[in-house]
Amino acid sequence: MRDQKTGAIKTLYNGNSVALFWWYTDSSGLCGVHGNPYVWMIAWQNDGFHWAFIGDYYVKTGEEWHWKNFTNFQGGTLGNDNYQGAGSGTCDVFRTTS
Repeated sequence: MRDQKTGAIKTLYNGNSVALFWWYTDSSGLCGVHGNPYVWMIAWQNDGFHWAFIGDYYVKTGEEWHWKNFTNFQGGTLGNDNYQGAGSGTCDVFRTTS
């Protein structure tokens, strides 16, 4: 995945800590792949705030009904408060439309 702050390519490994920050629906099917339209903006701290986009297929959170009521970092819920609208493109150049 591409670090949107630095442009560097990063590899996530099982056990890396990232936050599920915002989520989008992918209208292009290029980041939200294999029939799973959800895309997460993930974030992490490493000498400052960094973020990247990753398809939910790789995060494996499951269907929206499963995680939409989980508490987010601000005390709200992922489903209601973290949805940011649609976007399109591959994950390294995912562009939001909202």
